[in-house]
Amino acid sequence: MKHKKLMITLMVFLSLVFIWVIMIVFPTGKVLGKDSTNPFLKTSELPIIAAHRGGRYMSPENTIAAFNNFNRLYIATNRSDEKRMLETDLRMTKDQTLVLMHDSSVDRTSDIDLVISDFPDEMKGVVKSSNGKYEVSSLTLDQLNHLNFAYKFQDSEGKTPYSANLDNKTWEERGKLLSTNGQYYTYSICSLDEFFNQYHSYSQIIYSVEIKDSDELGKKAVDQLVKKMKEYEVTDRVVVGTFHDEISSYLEENYPNVMMGASTGVAAKFLVTTLLGVNVFMKPKFCCLQIPTSYGGINITLQSLYNRAHKRGISVQIWTINEVEDMKKLIKMDVDVIMTDKPDVLFNLYETDY
Repeated sequence: MKHKKLMITLMVFLSLVFIWVIMIVFPTGKVLGKDSTNPFLKTSELPIIAAHRGGRYMSPENTIAAFNNFNRLYIATNRSDEKRMLETDLRMTKDQTLVLMHDSSVDRTSDIDLVISDFPDEMKGVVKSSNGKYEVSSLTLDQLNHLNFAYKFQDSEGKTPYSANLDNKTWEERGKLLSTNGQYYTYSICSLDEFFNQYHSYSQIIYSVEIKDSDELGKKAVDQLVKKMKEYEVTDRVVVGTFHDEISSYLEENYPNVMMGASTGVAAKFLVTTLLGVNVFMKPKFCCLQIPTSYGGINITLQSLYNRAHKRGISVQIWTINEVEDMKKLIKMDVDVIMTDKPDVLFNLYETDY
């Protein structure tokens, strides 16, 4: 009897192990369904290059100039038909217009202090927030359109080549020079409308956009973004990300067909369940796993993690990679997208070594 019980226990244990192994080897299904192809999966040997904020070490970040310079790398070579990604961030202005901006304030990248000083009437009512900076949400689109967002950009030699572009100009002159047809248009604030209008006709371009605002403002940003995605017919080429749980939930509940990136918490959960071998019980609602190479000092460049994501049809996208040796390592690890502030460096690596 004792021997029989032992055999039954062993059989049950082995059966559970067998089921566990089967579940690991054969995932429950791809995130976009068996008949859908994830547009963010690479289609060639090399990872897709993503210009982080347009390539902020190459050109003034999140400006048309930056995205244009990145796009020209492809247009000028026989790689013009290859897929590439534009990565950016979205924030809402005071008059409810989405613009491309990473920081909550405009201080780090623009000449806001000079404009406030020189044009007190036109900038009346614009004051610093409690953190001592000028918030995007406190400025109208017109006011933002009078700022030079290339003002503090430093080139490889540490120079600021665009800082004097608008010296001694009147308010009207600044507006004209930074307007759509102006001489310095590509260095002005870029609205979501201008962004999609500029690039939506390039079928090779895919997009990663992050909603930076939280709470009700972030939800309004989601509504406006989805509306513009449909208007410019780029819904099937945009992945939307956010660090805010309430915005992720709002997206899932109201726009289930919009492709999403994994939030920090969800990405961490995916990593842990993969390492424990119970990932099969997780039903991801994201199609892109956008992660750094480490969390809290712990290296997470794990081939097993990437393989598991691919089995579920999830695109593996690593940020923000600026060193050549790191780029080469990730190429060998079969990631789908490498996000970099130096897209020209990665592009040149492809041109010379691959």
